[in-house]
Amino acid sequence: MRKLLTVVIVLAICVVGFGFYRGWFALSSPSPAAGSNDVNVNLATDTDKMKADAETVKDKAAELTGNVTHGRVTPADQPIGDVPATSAPTADGPPPAEAPNTAQPDGN
Repeated sequence: MRKLLTVVIVLAICVVGFGFYRGWFALSSPSPAAGSNDVNVNLATDTDKMKADAETVKDKAAELTGNVTHGRVTPADQPIGDVPATSAPTADGPPPAEAPNTAQPDGN
């Protein structure tokens, strides 16, 4: 359990550090009033930048994968019930061959 907590804390520190690097978070401190000992620190988040970076990552991932999912069968395309699916060639190669009948005949 202690190792899991350590991993979570390290992961959180990495995300926060990466967020500062990417400009998602910013710290600021207004100048204090004369004669005051108060220190104010503000943490600002730029959610628009986060969303823009997320969209950029999605676009880059689609570009790098070459839209691999194009032409594949989706769950919506699967037959419903006991209707057998037709085996058509896919981008991975020809359809799989059916297993041979290995049933032994009865001696009757």
